[in-house]
Amino acid sequence: MNLKVLKVLFLSLLGRSFAYINNQPDPNANPSRPRAWMCSGKTNAELVGKLASAGIIKSPIVKRALLAVDRRDYVPSSRSDSAYQDNPIPIGRGQTISAPHMHAHCIEDLLPSLKRASERDPGEPLRVLD
Repeated sequence: MNLKVLKVLFLSLLGRSFAYINNQPDPNANPSRPRAWMCSGKTNAELVGKLASAGIIKSPIVKRALLAVDRRDYVPSSRSDSAYQDNPIPIGRGQTISAPHMHAHCIEDLLPSLKRASERDPGEPLRVLD
């Protein structure tokens, strides 16, 4: 991953963080859509469906990728009942697995760069998401 992609990702996340901390509404948000913290589900499919309904997941390729990777496989068994909640979950040693909406935002933000990279090197970057 090149420096430009990392910078775009970092600035995107930083901007969202400052807006959240300062309680500023997202100018692109649709008030009739549920917010990320309302997107928890009982299954991975329900969680991903709610993230898509909320407009957090925008592209079909990101939706397919998140459906293919079950979050329950990445949380400790003692926390498996919380696997489909849209919030960070402690995984030990002071670390957490990020909330699913953050994964979705990051992938969506990186998607244009991945597509451009795939045009230079067909198949490789997007194979990760397919």
